[in-house]
Amino acid sequence: MQTLAATYKGNRVVELGEDIPLPKNKEVLVVIPEQDDDQAWFWTPEWQAKEREADEDLRAGRYKRFKAEEVDRAIKWLDE
Repeated sequence: MQTLAATYKGNRVVELGEDIPLPKNKEVLVVIPEQDDDQAWFWTPEWQAKEREADEDLRAGRYKRFKAEEVDRAIKWLDE
């Protein structure tokens, strides 16, 4: 699975499959980053939404730290 984003007019990100008007007689540069197929899941909209949610949880302080020797306690906390 390949994803594509391009910059267009004022750093606007264009989504894959989106139709955009382009000026006639102008060159357009499309950059397609190399991506391993076995990592495509990371770039799916669903996974990216989870990444944003996790980032927001970290910014809001919704996490707990555990020492390496407290693995059992950490797993118990996750199950709560």
